[in-house]
Amino acid sequence: MKRSEKKAQTQTRILTIARQLYIKQGPKQTDMRELAQHTNVSTATLYRYFPTKELLTQTVVTDYFTKINEQIDQLLQRPDLDFYGAMNLVETSIRKVVGTVNEDFLACTWAAYQANSTLIALFNFDSAVWQKLIRLGRKTGEISASFDDEVVFMYIDMFFQYFRKGNNVQKFGLNKSRLQQLDNQLRNLFFQGLRGQ
Repeated sequence: MKRSEKKAQTQTRILTIARQLYIKQGPKQTDMRELAQHTNVSTATLYRYFPTKELLTQTVVTDYFTKINEQIDQLLQRPDLDFYGAMNLVETSIRKVVGTVNEDFLACTWAAYQANSTLIALFNFDSAVWQKLIRLGRKTGEISASFDDEVVFMYIDMFFQYFRKGNNVQKFGLNKSRLQQLDNQLRNLFFQGLRGQ
């Protein structure tokens, strides 16, 4: 095996195990020595790949969001999906992710999403995922034909831009449990807006 392949495998193993530990116990409770033990590398080797825990955390979060995006994109490939079915699949996937991660890791991913333009681009209003959903919504009549694509993109962006800003979320005390309580109302408002009601 080439040295570059071995390095890539080691880095992948470190990220996979770090993600598992972060999901289970959170970044704050994950010690770099513990991670090195779990990945069967020395602490010195771990620090050669990730000189700081902050860099490791950023990389884990980016990798995590990328995998979520890929999973959602795969779900949208099903030919039998209508718009609501697609939105429900996306929502179920996101809920599953949110429901199975440590609160500390969830807060970390939320903060990273708000601050990182690469992550925002994965789920931005004009991302490939949203473009597929909008095409599907137009095809099934769930997005009003009277709205230009730009208006639909603006609406989606307005809706999600609000939650990207931490001070907006905090302004209304929208922690995880409160967001779950408001979830149905927000979803209904979102879909009614797309239908032009």
